[in-house]
Amino acid sequence: MNDAPRLTPADELNNRLTHAPLFTSVKSRTLKALLLEAVQRMNGFGEDAESNYQQALAALRETGREAIDALGREFADLREDQYVNRWAVIQLLTDLQDPRALDILDKIISTPMPTERSPDPHSSTAGRELVVRTTAVEAIARLAAHGSVEARDALLKHARHSVRSVKIAAVLAYLEQGGPRARKELVTRMLKADHWILDIRRMHPRELPPLAGHRFLPPRSAPETVMAPRPGPRDRAATTDPGYAPRRAGADGDALPRPNDSRAKSGISAKRARRPKSKKE
Repeated sequence: MNDAPRLTPADELNNRLTHAPLFTSVKSRTLKALLLEAVQRMNGFGEDAESNYQQALAALRETGREAIDALGREFADLREDQYVNRWAVIQLLTDLQDPRALDILDKIISTPMPTERSPDPHSSTAGRELVVRTTAVEAIARLAAHGSVEARDALLKHARHSVRSVKIAAVLAYLEQGGPRARKELVTRMLKADHWILDIRRMHPRELPPLAGHRFLPPRSAPETVMAPRPGPRDRAATTDPGYAPRRAGADGDALPRPNDSRAKSGISAKRARRPKSKKE
């Protein structure tokens, strides 16, 4: 007899998660194979995953504009709810870094956001649309980093985008790629109510202050240090034990918590609360 737990039919996973096939309308078998190879390598893992992906991208770049046009048509043909495939197409356009994809990316960002269709905030359709558009902003930012004036102009245009997250992404990208006059140009282009975005800056995790009290905000003042009382005559016997070590505040980096002042809040003075009862009482 074996008492090890076994899977019952109710515990088995019989459903396979599949995505809609990509590039079904691409007529060239060679180009279709290269596009599918790039998507597969994009989702790869292992020590050689990045190098394999870069090789797939290099093979696509050799096709010239043919790959860019195929990716643009593919994105236009995909249904709105095919978020994974839509993101994969934009990510390929981002990593290819081809200036000829600028019109496609600009059109994706300029497309109005559809209304939210999911009642569950954890599967928000609007959130997925934001990922699609901010990825397109990142693609344009990479083109601007390689010297494309048209890409910088596109970022400046989307600094007045109707969606705040897309607007912030475009403003931050233009601040990095727009040159020394980028901030002044944004001030004149942006709405005055959005000037606070100009003060946002990217920070390395090491620059962030340490967490205090399980809060994400730094404490306004240093925590109060309360020293533990010294052992009295009755407690001195315990100190003779070689394994005894009195716990002091700060010994392990943590201060003792501040005592609860509930008596003072109730109107009873602390001196009266500590006074011992007399025999008459």
